[in-house]
Amino acid sequence: MTGELDVLSKLDPTNNWKDNVEIIKTFWNHQYGRIDVTEDPIDEDTYLLTLITGGWSENEEVIMYLRQSWFWNMFWYASFRGGKYILHVRTIKGEMNE
Repeated sequence: MTGELDVLSKLDPTNNWKDNVEIIKTFWNHQYGRIDVTEDPIDEDTYLLTLITGGWSENEEVIMYLRQSWFWNMFWYASFRGGKYILHVRTIKGEMNE
């Protein structure tokens, strides 16, 4: 699977960010981890992308590849002990509902 994950390190932040999230979801183990997209309560043009690895090694590997991407570098906001990561993804108003 490692070779397949190379696509994650090449995620382009100028692409529709929802498409990038869908790519991430294809590699994510949802039984042990979680991916949530919610509206930022402070900034209506920002969504919070929360990734929780659940300690699962494959999800940790996804994070390792994501950290190499411009997508991560532009939107990363915080990391927490236990495998929780938050990205603030700015978007065009209404884009999430398209």
